[in-house]
Amino acid sequence: MNYKYYNPRKAALDTARELLTGALNAAVADGSLPEAPLPEFIVEIPADVKNGDIASNAAMAGARAFHKAPRQ
Repeated sequence: MNYKYYNPRKAALDTARELLTGALNAAVADGSLPEAPLPEFIVEIPADVKNGDIASNAAMAGARAFHKAPRQ
């Protein structure tokens, strides 16, 4: 790792994206979600700190692809 160009914000967002992608793939593998291509989703740091450290629209983006309500 080249620490001269290390960006902790980008590293955190990349890690969150990897974890979400892994969780979606695991849910498809165990049958919790139907077999479908993973949708493109956004991982970002919210503008308001009351909304947490990292936010994603993975549930909303996947609702149509997986034919499920976002809260399921």
